[in-house]
Amino acid sequence: MSRCPILFLLTDDLLSRIRSKITEEADKKSFRLTCKAFYRVDSLSRTRLRVLRPEFLPTLLAKFPSLEVLDLSLCPRVDHGMVVLMLSSVGWSRRLRTLVLRRANGLRYPGLEMLVRACSERLEAIDVSFCCGSGDREAQALSCAAGLRDLRLDKCLNVTDVGLAHIAVGCGRLERLSLKWCLEITDLGIDLLTKKCLQLKFLDISYLEVTSQSLRSISNLQMLENLAMVGCTLLDDAGLHFLGSGCPQLKELSSTLIQLLKESKNLNSLVVDGARVSESTFPTIGSGCKSLVELGLGKCSGLTDRDIRLLVTGCVNLRILNLTCCGSITDASISGIVDSCRKLVCLKLESCSLITEKSLYMLGSYSILLEDLDLTDCAGVNDTGERKRRVFSFMMMKFFRLSNLYFLPLESCNLLKFLHHLAALSYLSRCSELICLKLGLCASISDKGLFYIASNCGKIHELDLYR
Repeated sequence: MSRCPILFLLTDDLLSRIRSKITEEADKKSFRLTCKAFYRVDSLSRTRLRVLRPEFLPTLLAKFPSLEVLDLSLCPRVDHGMVVLMLSSVGWSRRLRTLVLRRANGLRYPGLEMLVRACSERLEAIDVSFCCGSGDREAQALSCAAGLRDLRLDKCLNVTDVGLAHIAVGCGRLERLSLKWCLEITDLGIDLLTKKCLQLKFLDISYLEVTSQSLRSISNLQMLENLAMVGCTLLDDAGLHFLGSGCPQLKELSSTLIQLLKESKNLNSLVVDGARVSESTFPTIGSGCKSLVELGLGKCSGLTDRDIRLLVTGCVNLRILNLTCCGSITDASISGIVDSCRKLVCLKLESCSLITEKSLYMLGSYSILLEDLDLTDCAGVNDTGERKRRVFSFMMMKFFRLSNLYFLPLESCNLLKFLHHLAALSYLSRCSELICLKLGLCASISDKGLFYIASNCGKIHELDLYR
């Protein structure tokens, strides 16, 4: 009896369902290289395409009729003539949902309008970021996509209030809009946008020269959840008052101004890295932002132990706290954090040089849910003196009981240097959930220490030993 390979019994539909279960890109590549049948199924099923050479576009689009995402960000030379060639391949544009044209500076109004109109049937997202020459006519072309929900215009330097008006009128279903570095947009354009695009959930107006009048307009967006306004130097406290009284769904605010947030009861993420924050702000955040889950204070100059204690006393639900390069905080801050924030899973302490081994003892004793701890360049951890060395050993045994810890950068940290004679990596290997361990510039690491890690940390994916 002749035998028929089982793969010949599988229909294209079944093979397509099998392919849909493959998640890794390397596995998908292996699948399509198996045989011609698999290659055909992959071509028919493929939904994403990132093109490296624009001259192959017409051929590729003909091969992949089911595309939903087309990324041309690596093809800056795409122009009107190339769009004509692309549209000569029939069928692919009807299913397209996402079009990425980042840095496509060669594509101007005629070609962009032709492309958007051809794909407008199901098109939901367009990214034209860093098309520095794009202006109001290109914005008018984008407005032809009436069903658009996500639009990125980052650093489209020539887009003015007129272009934004075209988008606001033509794309009333917008939910996400990024206008970062669109320096010609003013309060007038933002006001019209908020009156026409009432479904906005994400808005980025970073580095725009807008005033608090724009925040008054934005406060009318009842569905807004995320607002980014980094580098908006003309905003003041009055504008933040408007946000506090409006935007009931606001959950994330990225800004260089965070004073008077007393009314932001639902805010769960606040990132103000690098901001100059006044002392009066911290009790305001602690008392008014009870729902905070994530707080970023990296590189905030002048941050003290008192500020941290005032803040964490009210923010007991914090799970992520970034204190990178806050060089003035000491063990007193960590004491306040472990007392109030028992749900903490991520703590960034890079370059906090006044932190000592006492902080590690407290974290090991109370922050039992901690998963991600960054101790890079924490030079204050040491065991100077014979008596202190014995106490230090006990503290480290306590610290490395954090069984949930999976991400631990220790570059340039004295912890391993001083633990050389105390089998530091033996203690560390008790963190069985470790996925990433960074030991750069830790010169005392030996083969025996790495043996402990290899034997007990079976889930580790990244090990950094650079010198």
